[in-house]
Amino acid sequence: MSVRRVVIGIRWVARGWALASLGLLAAFLLGEEVPPITMKAVFFPFGVMVGLAVAWRFERVGGGVAVASLLLFYMLEFADQGRVPKGPWFILLAAPGALFFLCGCVRGKA
Repeated sequence: MSVRRVVIGIRWVARGWALASLGLLAAFLLGEEVPPITMKAVFFPFGVMVGLAVAWRFERVGGGVAVASLLLFYMLEFADQGRVPKGPWFILLAAPGALFFLCGCVRGKA
C-alpha cells in the first residue's frame, strides 16, 4: 500500500471523526445555558472547533490550532485547578486535529 493511500485513508478518518466531534460539541453548546466565556472556554471547545473546521481546507494549520487549543486548555486547567481533567474525552474530541496535522505534514502543504 502506498503512502498516498494511507494518507487519504487517515484524512477521511479525520474528517468523519471531526464531524462527529463538531456535532457533539455543538450539541453540548446548544443544550446548555450560555456559560461565562473564560480563557479555558476560548480554547476548549471553541478553539478546537475552529481548528477542526479549518483543517478541512488547511490540514496543518487547522490541525495545529485544534491540538494547540487542547494543550492550552490543559495548561490553563492545571494552573487553575492544580490538575488536568480526568478521562479521555477532551483528547478524543480533539484527536482529529492531530490526524489532520499528520496528513498535512506528510503532504507538505499548509
